Amino acid sequence: MLQECLPTRSHPSFQPTVSIGNVGQLAIDLLLASSTGTEKYGDLAHPALIPLVGSGETVEQTWTSCQVHVNEKSKVAFVQLRSDIAKGREREFVDDFMDWFKRSEFGDLVILSSLDAVERGESQLSGSQFRYLTTNPKGSLAKEFGLKEDWLTLEKRPGEQEPRLYGSGLAKQLLQNLSQDDAVEAVFLFVFCTEGDNLNIATYLTDIFNQWKGSIPCEESTRKPKFRFPSTWQHLYGNPIQSNIY
Repeated sequence: MLQECLPTRSHPSFQPTVSIGNVGQLAIDLLLASSTGTEKYGDLAHPALIPLVGSGETVEQTWTSCQVHVNEKSKVAFVQLRSDIAKGREREFVDDFMDWFKRSEFGDLVILSSLDAVERGESQLSGSQFRYLTTNPKGSLAKEFGLKEDWLTLEKRPGEQEPRLYGSGLAKQLLQNLSQDDAVEAVFLFVFCTEGDNLNIATYLTDIFNQWKGSIPCEESTRKPKFRFPSTWQHLYGNPIQSNIY
């Protein structure tokens, strides 16, 4: 079972899935670095989580497989998932995580994830590469997102009952769990991408998220978010290619 780590009640929770290009995890890293007043609240442990320990942005910080961060000013919580789930134990982890989530009395659940761009349909090849999916078509999140004309819900392929979630990691298992219990209202934020350097894609997803929640202050003149890029991003994909090799 997940160890207890109870943040303030009714906080909406934002978290990633380990998905293609790690876009959701990178977006949460950017939100944590750019949202002033966000503090680590505790660690989550589960036998299905692959163990991970590493240094954070400062020598005083230690990162583990899964951690909870809370911003009391904004009344939001972030659950950062940094390692994958052991093969064959995904359902166990999702069921236990959702039990903990409901016991903790969070508010809405917001999942940041990504989809394999190779699997796009014809209508998805051009235009915005952002899509969303709500668990309750009649809920408040569905109504709120429905008012945003340029934000598109994830389409279903002709003849298919459900949208394709290739490359989205635990998103499918989470969606199945949430569809069986309406106690938690959730929204999934997706962006199409491929493997490789997805820092720009993660920034794009974070920008869209910030248009909705306003967690990151914006420049007065441009209205663009004042991103503070994590120091851990500096060598995430190694050094630049040397130009003299060509």
